[in-house]
Amino acid sequence: MQFVWVIGVGLVLALLGVTEGSDGIIHWVYGIVDSISYTDIWRPLYNPEPMDTYAYRPLSVVMLKLGLWATGRSVLALTVIHSLALVAFGLVGRRFLIHHGFSKGVATLSSLTAMAMPSVLFSAWLNVEFDLVGAVFVLAAANSLCTYEKAVSAHTPTRKSLIIFWIFAFLAMTTKETSALQLLAYLVAFTYLRRSERSYLKLTAGYLAGLIVVTLPMHFVDSGNTHAFTLWSDGFHPVRVLGMLFHTGSQLLYLVSHMGAAFLAVAAIRQLKVDPQRGNQAAIILIGVCCAFAPVMVSYSHFEAVVFSHWWWALFGMLLLVAGVSILAFRGETRERTALLMVLLTLIGYTAAPIVLRFARADVSARIFAACLPVLHAVIWRALFQMWSPNRGVVRVFGGLAIGIFALFTVSSAFNAVSFHRSRLPAEDAAKTVLAQSFKMTCPAIINTNAVQWLSMEDLRTRGARLGQCAWIQTTSSNPSGDMDLRQFAATGAVVADKGQDTYLYLATARTRMDAHTNAQLLGSGVRSRK
Repeated sequence: MQFVWVIGVGLVLALLGVTEGSDGIIHWVYGIVDSISYTDIWRPLYNPEPMDTYAYRPLSVVMLKLGLWATGRSVLALTVIHSLALVAFGLVGRRFLIHHGFSKGVATLSSLTAMAMPSVLFSAWLNVEFDLVGAVFVLAAANSLCTYEKAVSAHTPTRKSLIIFWIFAFLAMTTKETSALQLLAYLVAFTYLRRSERSYLKLTAGYLAGLIVVTLPMHFVDSGNTHAFTLWSDGFHPVRVLGMLFHTGSQLLYLVSHMGAAFLAVAAIRQLKVDPQRGNQAAIILIGVCCAFAPVMVSYSHFEAVVFSHWWWALFGMLLLVAGVSILAFRGETRERTALLMVLLTLIGYTAAPIVLRFARADVSARIFAACLPVLHAVIWRALFQMWSPNRGVVRVFGGLAIGIFALFTVSSAFNAVSFHRSRLPAEDAAKTVLAQSFKMTCPAIINTNAVQWLSMEDLRTRGARLGQCAWIQTTSSNPSGDMDLRQFAATGAVVADKGQDTYLYLATARTRMDAHTNAQLLGSGVRSRK
């Protein structure tokens, strides 16, 4: 009955994200989806500025349109339904781990901690994000393929599992580009490790052919907006491949922590048949390094696209992670290697896509690795328990310490995500409502100083603002300092303020403080203002 824990914890975490207020991106995406007819869902989806690029996600569009229709456009009701994907993720993740050779205990614990990661929770709580839904389809397709393989091995092949696989494969293929790529990574890993079976090669080739056909329109679209990391950019330099790899690796490190990366390396050392005593010594050294020398790392997160403050320490953790996964992907039992090779290929694929594909975005986010999370956490937990349970003395103490640190990482990750989400959205909702009701003209200028927390015209219109096409929002990552007035702030190049136009400053920082005196100083006398 361990799966009951997965259902219970998943439901609690899912519903903790249901709150009054909504993220600014939700109504913005609603507007995009409303403009797409059902007959056009197979066409590339244009993401307006600041993305200014195209995407391919027909099933996501259909699910969102149907959800809006079924709930009467209730953000709260649609969020409740959408967040239940977290429970499905936990259940299929647990089954995935069991299929790939992990014990039921480790599979249950790993699926629980995978659900607790902020990136996963973010995707569950925002009803316009379908990364978690795509991960569910990827893992479900993998589970169906494993069931089919077992039936073939038992000489009782059934087409039922194969049909179910193709259904989930189609769903993964059409949910998002990222879920399509992740399932391709799994199929390549599965086929490579069973290359003597030609039927799996045909299956993977069939999936790849289908993927090329359904995404064909994407390859002929040029938005005219290329980023610095793509081959199609005039300023591209090969060193940026390393920059892209570092950024993509940062997302994985964010999901497992330095202690998790250390024990992926420890698991790899054990797989190399190193003397157990030396393996324990290496583990103790890594634990000591992680505990004693790790700086306080600040992570900047734009919708869970993570950038760490100490690049050199992040690089150390990434090297441990990549080395551990690489060794484990080519040593050991075939089923486990399949899952870990999928992780390695996914990392390579997500790094390469923005470089070689014209339409792929460079701001790779942690949440698109959701399908990789269960196996990474499973390897870490198993390595932790292997160090703790059979040993005595100092080794057992260090093993217990490491278990406590990784457990604290998972619990605090969920606690911080819940706390931030439940405090931010109601506060933003109140502030945006006041802002929307303050406009005295239909063409105001709004300056938003937080590029991470979205503010859009749709966001304000749903709160009663009457805005014309001439109204505009300028988003800047700069903040005014000291007693700087708006003219001085504009002189820095951070904002543009037109004389005679009502200008509103929307400060969304951790400690926003705007009294009347500060507001008057900030805006100055040359611009009409509303607080």
